[in-house]
Amino acid sequence: MATDAEQLSVIAKDMKMDKRHVWRTLKLAFLTPDIQLAILSGMQPRTLILKDFLYQAIPTSWEDQRTALGF
Repeated sequence: MATDAEQLSVIAKDMKMDKRHVWRTLKLAFLTPDIQLAILSGMQPRTLILKDFLYQAIPTSWEDQRTALGF
């Protein structure tokens, strides 16, 4: 069975993307549904920018996500 790092490398290769970029993008899939909806509706806090998602650790706990991202 392949490790997470190996699977990430396969995804990155298939998509012709840098492995770090794939990881940063995948993190967005694990945001709480209400945060996703707020962003898609344009209702996120004004201080929240894409850089916040790409370069900071995002907690796995939904409540911690809300706190960390200003919701």
